[in-house]
Amino acid sequence: MNRGWFSLLAGLLCVAMLLFWRMQADITLLPQPQPAETKTTSAHAPSPESSAPQQSITVAKEVPICQQVLPDHDWHQTPQREAIRRYLYERLQQGDSSEQLLLMLRDQSSPDKGLSKRQAELQYELFDAFSRFEGSLIKHVFQQKAYSAFFNGLKRLPPAEKIDYLRSAPEIELVYLEPSGRLDNFQPKTILLMMALQQQQFDKALHGVRFLSRDYSMLLGEHLNAPQLEQLLQQTDDVQSRHNLFNLADMAVYHFRDDLLPLLARYQILPSRKDGLFSAMDFAFSSTWRQKGWDDNQRWQRQQATIQFLQNLGYPLHGELNTAKNGRSFLQVSALGEARFVSYDEDLINLAKAQQLLPLQSLPAPEPLRTLLQQYQQLDQQQQQIKAACKAEQDAELTAQGLWSESQLLGQLDTLTKQHSPGELPQLLHQQDPALLAFYWQQQDIELLTSYDVPDNEVDFIKAIAAGPSPEQAAALLLALSMRPDWAKHWPTGLAVSQLEHMLTYDGTEHWQVLQQQGFDLGITDTKGRNLYPLAFADSTEAVSLLINAKVPLQQNPLGPDALDLALDASYLQQKLHPALFYILQETERLRPSHLSRLKRLQQYRPALFQQLQTQFKLPDLTAMTPNPMLSLEP
Repeated sequence: MNRGWFSLLAGLLCVAMLLFWRMQADITLLPQPQPAETKTTSAHAPSPESSAPQQSITVAKEVPICQQVLPDHDWHQTPQREAIRRYLYERLQQGDSSEQLLLMLRDQSSPDKGLSKRQAELQYELFDAFSRFEGSLIKHVFQQKAYSAFFNGLKRLPPAEKIDYLRSAPEIELVYLEPSGRLDNFQPKTILLMMALQQQQFDKALHGVRFLSRDYSMLLGEHLNAPQLEQLLQQTDDVQSRHNLFNLADMAVYHFRDDLLPLLARYQILPSRKDGLFSAMDFAFSSTWRQKGWDDNQRWQRQQATIQFLQNLGYPLHGELNTAKNGRSFLQVSALGEARFVSYDEDLINLAKAQQLLPLQSLPAPEPLRTLLQQYQQLDQQQQQIKAACKAEQDAELTAQGLWSESQLLGQLDTLTKQHSPGELPQLLHQQDPALLAFYWQQQDIELLTSYDVPDNEVDFIKAIAAGPSPEQAAALLLALSMRPDWAKHWPTGLAVSQLEHMLTYDGTEHWQVLQQQGFDLGITDTKGRNLYPLAFADSTEAVSLLINAKVPLQQNPLGPDALDLALDASYLQQKLHPALFYILQETERLRPSHLSRLKRLQQYRPALFQQLQTQFKLPDLTAMTPNPMLSLEP
């Protein structure tokens, strides 16, 4: 359930689109269940001609239902999405507007139900088609091989010579297209401006150079100040131009640059407003942008100021306020680039209450788009049925093992959260089962998760540590530490962190040993008292051994699963006794109720393992115990 990388990727809209576009184009389909072949027999004696060896008949195996669920990252590769993408590109070539096509993509057979998540995602196909269409209109294209050679040559130059080299090179006027034909977000002039800002030679770099808005729209996030933007505007051709439906003011809104919006307005560049289609207010509410160095309060101030700027101009928001099953209010926004944004943030909800809310509009889709949309909706419905069947199968398996289903688990949480205050909940959930408390904390971590800028060099990492980071910022810095464990020598003992999830990366826990060698304390705990054992048991026996050898306390956390809970659950899941279980049992002075319920689970559902454990340890009478209702580790 590692979510560290996701918190880093959320934020920059154009980069998100770029990553989406750059996914490989190969279409991969999940295997579908095939009917079993029928083997026929004959009562006749074999003829001489049939005396040759018979080929064996392979009976097709039915694909398990849960393996038929299409992963989120594969939806863009389906033939249905590919067909829609191809149609949109052809319509743009024939003169249809992107706005008109966006309205048609929202056409559906049941308008009262609203857009599904999958249909809302079709806007990304329009972005893809529109970018390739824009690319097809470019006359002076920087070819891939020449582009690579040009910038390889640039890298070999001393920093002081790079700006002059770029300014004078004829290649500066070329436009780079990706191999797919899409416009790249970083053009030669974008690189020129980035270098000029880094070397504080902005005036020199601009001398005699003309720009398009797409050359620097990506730099509005944090690089450009108002005087620099005005210099660029004075040297920009067609300041009103758009890139993927966004103009410069839209990008300023997305990046919460309320300080730049009055300047852009003087040049008649206003944030987009097309009621029923999209509005810059949608970007202001749904943006996840965080500028480097902002804390939560600074980010909120900038977002609030941007929203209020648009409110003063009467901009509507395409969204709605709803109430979840547990009684919590939430805001749902339909925005370009963030098709179904949902927030439980009370401050954001209060701003939305004072806001004009509009529904999305649509246009009837003509043929063949209507048929393509119907085929796509049929795939969506089929996948929903498959997911429901998969969930039912999983719930049945859990029930057969005496474990809570997902609905039972959420029901327990809903009941307790309604009846008790947040201060009372941790102890009550722990008494039900430590794994229930761990799940509750994990949901809190997800809701409070925000993206923080992670230093990519040692100097910035040291500065971030010296600045006294908040527990949330310090948790994000753990990700930088996981990628560069040699920086651990700068990590101060006792620095408060909100969670430890970033200590487990896609490469596992291999870096923990390096961290330890650099003086990092593997006994680190977060603000809730959680240590590294849950991550270690989820990763490998080697990681558990490393913590044990480092003398990390086995019962360090008074609330939530401890090492023995985790070892017993790991044994149950793996259907073999965890190598660390004997040592942990030996070191445990008193068995808690959660330990006894897990021993009961082994006795009832893994009797061979329980007998194996009984030969080594004298275990208490478990007659009155019931198996634990949930596990502290994922299957």
